Amino acid sequence: MLWAIRQLLLTVHILLAVIWVGGILFVGWGLFPAARKLSYSVQQKLFVAVMEWTHWLFTLAGYFNRHPAWNGVRSNQLFA
Repeated sequence: MLWAIRQLLLTVHILLAVIWVGGILFVGWGLFPAARKLSYSVQQKLFVAVMEWTHWLFTLAGYFNRHPAWNGVRSNQLFA
């Protein structure tokens, strides 16, 4: 039973990683080069629209990836 849960979690983790990497590759190799051909004002509108559409995904990922030990820790305290 424990092994089955481990395999399920590993599968979900790998699938989410593939989706995340695919999103990064899409933005880096698809969206930014295509946006260079647009005017600056249209670029702004495009990037704002993409951020509004995808931001909830990143917020959700950050919510599930937080650890109770990190609550209240500031970045300047991490390596002090």
